[in-house]
Amino acid sequence: MDVFHHILGVPVDTYVSMKQWRVGSCDGVANSDALWEKVHEAVTNRWPLGIGTYHGGYHGISGGHAYSLYDASSDYHGYGRCVRVRNPWGNNKYSGSIRGQSQTVGDFWITWNEFLQNFFFVTIARVHRDYSAPKYWDVTVTNGVATGTGSITMTTDKQFYVQAFWPPSRMTKAAHCPDIHVSGRVTVSRKGVPSSLTTSTISNNVARVDASGAGEWIVSVHFGNLPSSSLPLIAVSAYLPASGATMNEFRSKTAIRRCNDKQSERNCAFWANKGYCQSSSQYYRFMRQNCCGTCSLWTTGAAETTELLTCGTYFNRLTQQLGGSVNPDRVFPETSSSISEGGNCGDKAHGFHKSCSMFNHWQSAIAVADRMSNDLKCFEFRRNGATCDIFNTKCRRHATFFCRIAGCNMVGEVPPRYGWARNPAACCSCSDPSKFL
Repeated sequence: MDVFHHILGVPVDTYVSMKQWRVGSCDGVANSDALWEKVHEAVTNRWPLGIGTYHGGYHGISGGHAYSLYDASSDYHGYGRCVRVRNPWGNNKYSGSIRGQSQTVGDFWITWNEFLQNFFFVTIARVHRDYSAPKYWDVTVTNGVATGTGSITMTTDKQFYVQAFWPPSRMTKAAHCPDIHVSGRVTVSRKGVPSSLTTSTISNNVARVDASGAGEWIVSVHFGNLPSSSLPLIAVSAYLPASGATMNEFRSKTAIRRCNDKQSERNCAFWANKGYCQSSSQYYRFMRQNCCGTCSLWTTGAAETTELLTCGTYFNRLTQQLGGSVNPDRVFPETSSSISEGGNCGDKAHGFHKSCSMFNHWQSAIAVADRMSNDLKCFEFRRNGATCDIFNTKCRRHATFFCRIAGCNMVGEVPPRYGWARNPAACCSCSDPSKFL
């Protein structure tokens, strides 16, 4: 959920139930049927979905663990409603109703009832294809207050989203700082139309307003009780259609600016990765003087002194350095071989610890998505009279084959250059994406 909010910057919907989605136990939806409609809508629109399991776990599904969900079928091979989930550990021990699935990869199909028994939350990021990457306003915090106004010009009736967000508890705890409790709101109103006023709802460190309609929209932000010493700003994002929308100037009471590195970007990134930005480091003073930008140091007004905002460092990176295209990424440069070179990675809650080198599979999100969901592209279908040959000739990796055509029930993970010969001729129609799962 935090990743969707702070990395993507798009509107995020979360649905929760601690009683297996029974009527009256759901937050955000009425029941499991309503949840299915939300999931099906997200899959149809190819929106990212994050899901999490109860502690314990049934059918070989790991308890207290995060998964992703990226496909759904109203009737998967006669099992009725089913969803395709992925364990980020890269393997699975699924032992439910749907047999014959590979356990050497992290993704697998489960029935909808199995899903309801195991998963207690669903998070959906509304990444619209015809929208631009979120644009940001920085609302500075002065004496514990962040306030200001801006405007958005819409020449289309499409929906748009305005969000204000601040560090969640996971970030503040990582920086050894107290949680941030904010009071305030974001309001959006169409100029000259008083009845259009919409006030934000606050949930999970995010204040969000959804609005739609052509015209000039006034955005007002006011938050109080903010820890000025550790939180330099409230980030406000606008998620707008790619055409027909303009985000105008925002007026805040004071301005802050990031100071600039004196050393080379490469050197500063190298030293920062070694922890030299931390106030406890013996090189902290040197980094303040020479790599203040990389260390997320800030200067206010015309003052020459800088201050390392320990509790805001992570948030500054998310709102400033990741507010658009990051090239290069100072924290995770392309030359890195692992997120934690030479260290261990895993899930501390479950005692899962492996060398980080095992997870050295750096690829773009697009490449990963293509590999996960476009296995059909790997297969070649050759019609030979009354038979059809199907082989994995177009990919240099294993590809999973599923086809809903009767008599073409070859199911499994197929290595490169392998496949099936002399199948019924009708199986060549499995090349139709609507028949391939």
